[in-house]
Amino acid sequence: MGLRRIFRLLSLAVMAGLVGGSGTVRLLAAPELRPPLVGVTLASGVIVPSQEAVRSLYGRTQVPFHGQVNFFLGRGFSLFAGVRYVRQKGSTQVAGRTIVEEHHPLEFRMVSARAGPEFSVSLRAVHFTMGMGLSHNWVQERWLDVPLNNDLKKWGLFVRAGIDLDLGRQWAIILRLEYSTVPTGRKTALGPRVNLGGNEVILGLLFRL
Repeated sequence: MGLRRIFRLLSLAVMAGLVGGSGTVRLLAAPELRPPLVGVTLASGVIVPSQEAVRSLYGRTQVPFHGQVNFFLGRGFSLFAGVRYVRQKGSTQVAGRTIVEEHHPLEFRMVSARAGPEFSVSLRAVHFTMGMGLSHNWVQERWLDVPLNNDLKKWGLFVRAGIDLDLGRQWAIILRLEYSTVPTGRKTALGPRVNLGGNEVILGLLFRL
């Protein structure tokens, strides 16, 4: 039996397997891709505090850092949990009994644990999202040149909407617009009944597992 005849027989066998052999078709077919179960997001952005007292002491903008994990439950619904960190320096002035006003450097830190549901509607590689949640906030306000600190823990609320733009199956760019409220209910160096929330723009990367 010549080599040419053997090659012809092998070719016919492979063709027959592809056409009629279901076991062979299953081996050659691409495996089904399961939907992602978890998403991890790292992001930053800009916060514009909603209260003038905060803006006057710490500037009109703040830079937050976000870390978040989403658990995808199907049908565009997910639950998320994450952390937001904000640190900002500023300066206050206190009018004393003397003619010269006193200026004091300040440092403001807020660490927020956040959780809630998120909903999405997909249009090919673009996903429109909307979410809301609760935050538990650890706030520290330090006067850097005098031994005076203000520490408090407060609950807050936030709502947000945005877009995810796929860069492939696993990666996406995320954009969020968010409004948050963190009422302190007490007097601080910023003034009475200060609200530490505001409007925020968030930009980051999402990795799906």
